[in-house]
Amino acid sequence: MGAKRKSYTPKYRQDAAHLVIDTGRTVAAVSREIGVGEQLLGRWVAIERSRMDDPPEAIDVNERAELERLRRENAELRMDREFLKEIFCPPNRREGVMALPEADLHRIRLWARERCLSTCGTS
Repeated sequence: MGAKRKSYTPKYRQDAAHLVIDTGRTVAAVSREIGVGEQLLGRWVAIERSRMDDPPEAIDVNERAELERLRRENAELRMDREFLKEIFCPPNRREGVMALPEADLHRIRLWARERCLSTCGTS
């Protein structure tokens, strides 16, 4: 007996299609993210766009560049947060009192100085 086909609710299909339409991301990227086939998601997007009275226009070059810049900045900020989280709350100190060794304080100072130089351009 063959495997049962996955079925998706109309609401799920609509929400998945709007991930592509509203965010400007590619069908391929969203399909990987939610675990749905590219062609299937592409059909859902086409159907949803045909239902819309005034579908949003594709973003222009400037908006695309700004979006990419913001995504890069977001990724950098997430890495910074993870770095600081690991220093201030490493797994072996999660339940204890925060008492940082001098080596950790030195790493924080170096990181902060480098971050300031890269964003401010001053020393």
